[in-house]
Amino acid sequence: MKVVLFGAGGATPAAALEALAAKHSVSAVVRPKEPSWRSRIGGWARSLGLRPADPFLAAARQRNIPVLQAHSGGDPDLASQLRSLAPDLICIASFPWLLSEAIFSLPRLGAINAHPSLLPRHRGPNPYFWTYYHDDRVTGVTVHVVTSQGDSGNILAQQSFPLPRGMPLGSLHDEVSRRGAELLTQLADALERGGTSRTPQDPATATKAPRVKPGTPMVDFANWPAERVWHFLAGLYPHFQEPLAGAPYRAVTGFEVSQHSRAPGSVEAVPGGWRLFCRDGYVMLSATEAGG
Repeated sequence: MKVVLFGAGGATPAAALEALAAKHSVSAVVRPKEPSWRSRIGGWARSLGLRPADPFLAAARQRNIPVLQAHSGGDPDLASQLRSLAPDLICIASFPWLLSEAIFSLPRLGAINAHPSLLPRHRGPNPYFWTYYHDDRVTGVTVHVVTSQGDSGNILAQQSFPLPRGMPLGSLHDEVSRRGAELLTQLADALERGGTSRTPQDPATATKAPRVKPGTPMVDFANWPAERVWHFLAGLYPHFQEPLAGAPYRAVTGFEVSQHSRAPGSVEAVPGGWRLFCRDGYVMLSATEAGG
């Protein structure tokens, strides 16, 4: 079966490409077009060893798979290129734009997307953040049918697993990427054999996962216990950092439940870092990186 894989770059689409290419013919990969200035800076940084090579692009080139560039989710030039390739299926693993119907309806089997949450929970571009923010104890990955409404198509398969407390976002991302690649490949196999079950999403249980502007206060110190604050801050650092006046922390090292008279959200300088007070204790922040 001929597959075209969409991905923005990085480990997630690279894992998907590895899995799909082992069992199917990947006709092309599609990446978002970078502005010329960003491409030049990126090339310069990679040449100096300051920026690692994109594993998705490297995996495609290693297999001599054509790399197509999209200027938008409805790029007419891309649609023309895909039409000439006549793929049987489009697979999506972390792509920044919604695809137009003119593109996702091109293949005879349509398009499927791996989303890093248990849909319909956390629909949108930032599911990892909201998984930690809402204190989810279980998370996972969903593969669903692509439609014109983002992350709302029928569910083809899901995998769930417990989210360990304080698990770094990078580790969660790696686990979801691995599971998503496996699911995409399994479903490509099932669709090639003639189909798979499809479960409509319940809009009544859907939640949104919008982007968060850097510098936005995130923690509800008045209501969150210290353990929850620790889990949130430790899991998301350095990708998201709570703006704390006078406490530019570099690591989140633990928490302690205790009685105190300090206002929730206030900080106290201690040797090597700060105490961040919560309603039932405090979280320990370090001025140096973990292990530094």
